[in-house]
Amino acid sequence: MDYLAVFVLAALVAVSELVARYKDNPSRALTSGPGIGYVALNGAIGIAALYLLKIFAPDMFGLSGCDADPLPAGCDKAWLGMVLAAAFGSLAVMRSAFARVTIQGEELGVGPSAIIEILQRALDREVDRQRAFRRMDELPSSLREMPLDVINTALPALCVELMQNLSAEEKKALEQRIKLVPELKLHEKMRPLIVALILQEYVGRDVLARAVEKIATDYKDVLDEIAAARSNAAALAGEAAFG
Repeated sequence: MDYLAVFVLAALVAVSELVARYKDNPSRALTSGPGIGYVALNGAIGIAALYLLKIFAPDMFGLSGCDADPLPAGCDKAWLGMVLAAAFGSLAVMRSAFARVTIQGEELGVGPSAIIEILQRALDREVDRQRAFRRMDELPSSLREMPLDVINTALPALCVELMQNLSAEEKKALEQRIKLVPELKLHEKMRPLIVALILQEYVGRDVLARAVEKIATDYKDVLDEIAAARSNAAALAGEAAFG
């Protein structure tokens, strides 16, 4: 029972890390092979820590005599203390570092955290590879019909307002990333894909799809006006060039 409790607590820490890392669709990250492996590893680390505590420090938490029948008073608290120490203490130790070094452009901790960080990055890449095709397929098809200035301004604003729990830091980071999109050396018609992928990371697939649908359906007249204005401007520019 105690080993199961330690495994669950340690695994929950790993689950929370993956949820924070993959905001757009954490369930898919958690159900992927690498995600399951990462959660299981954290649970195994907690179990190993509890085993070592029982072997080398059985009296540290006052568990001596707790194998008697009936149980002496205070055994429940002692058991809880050892379980919590094994679950959270082991994870804290595995994430500790004596120093930070940069290797091939990547910063790594010198200490137990190096194992976790290397594994996290390997899992991140593997999960990203598995999710990349799905993310692209999940982008709304009507994005192609929207003007770029609408996608750069109205769409992000609507998505941010729909998501009431985005922190100020996340909103700022989202705004900065979208501002950098026009500077990319891409064809203008390809930039909406980049903006949509950025938004999908912060607000998720469903919110992005509903926001695009809302703009495309309820504000079609506005989109038509923008398209007509652009067409007229292009025609005038063409006449001026040949005139």
